[in-house]
Amino acid sequence: MLATLPKIVLVIVALCSMSPSAACADASGPACLPVGADGRPVLAFQQPDVPGPQVQAVVTNAVIPAWNRFQVLNAMAPAGTPLVPLTWNPNQFTGMPDLPPSAKWGSANAYANSAIMVSGRTVGLWADGADPDLKPSPAAVWPGGSLSAGCWFPGGNAPQLFRHADDAVTVAYDLSVAYDGAGGEALSQAYFAFIIEDRACMARHVTVASGHPNYGALHRQAENKCSLSFNITNYATNRQVATQYNTQPDPTGSANSLIINAGIDAGTKGATWLRKIAGSYHARPFSTDHIEFQLLASGVSELVSTAKEGDPALDISSDPTRYDLNVFAINNEVIAPCRQNSCGQLAQLGLRVSNFRVQQHSARQDPSSGPARRDRPPPR
Repeated sequence: MLATLPKIVLVIVALCSMSPSAACADASGPACLPVGADGRPVLAFQQPDVPGPQVQAVVTNAVIPAWNRFQVLNAMAPAGTPLVPLTWNPNQFTGMPDLPPSAKWGSANAYANSAIMVSGRTVGLWADGADPDLKPSPAAVWPGGSLSAGCWFPGGNAPQLFRHADDAVTVAYDLSVAYDGAGGEALSQAYFAFIIEDRACMARHVTVASGHPNYGALHRQAENKCSLSFNITNYATNRQVATQYNTQPDPTGSANSLIINAGIDAGTKGATWLRKIAGSYHARPFSTDHIEFQLLASGVSELVSTAKEGDPALDISSDPTRYDLNVFAINNEVIAPCRQNSCGQLAQLGLRVSNFRVQQHSARQDPSSGPARRDRPPPR
């Protein structure tokens, strides 16, 4: 996992609100989640239908994606690089029909450079590890980058992952991989990515208010103890990781959290918090597959136990109702291997995603039937 899902502190979000720039995302795009009477987002996401004139407000390479807005983030070029409309046709890599320049964006209007396409409820993502403006990587990390379509909640006020101990979150989307140019040891992969954070843990470790000189440093240190970053993979080049279930530190420092790697079939290998409903794991390009799975509150205790085996310093709770969902997105990520200071292999991936939804509900309820009635108020 690379720098696709940055964790941003409140003080920097405040700077964006005071002085918008290329580093700050356009907040005029369609909303991700409805907001309740208490001002808190409610986890009921349906990929919005983006009309042509609104595409420019959705695509971004901002350091800080906009709060509670549907965004398609280009993290191939250095953050803050302005995006420009494209006159060439990335559809040969994404499998989408050709679109006008106003619906195709990238960091450079050059053939085969990484590109984003947006049309209605479909997003095309073409990631090319050969981009001349590929962002620099830390010395110990193979170069690469990513493109993401989803929702960010920088600065707090994020949706609660589970409101009750018997809840589930259903994640569903239609995915197609039209082109994979990865060779040798290079890796191209598609996965559902999200970051959760234990609210009570953060309160224990961040002991000063936003705006205090030490707030940023304390907040980042607390993330190491209080948050988890997830990759639920359903495509990886020539790799059979459908049932993988492991943890790893983030080598780039971008997520600042322990990473939980889980293939879409990891529920068969002890990941009791993950239940697949539909879809298959793929290792080569394929036509559209409907992917659907559930995150289960009932499995959080096992998840926390597994995470603490990977990082005993974690201070997170087994109570599923304590977690907020700070980020969720579909990721297209490419990583090129390096050997003896040479990175000669390409990593490329073109895909399209549509009908993306994320909905919290009772584990006993069909999520398509609407919210369930409750006899007790949700915990706070």
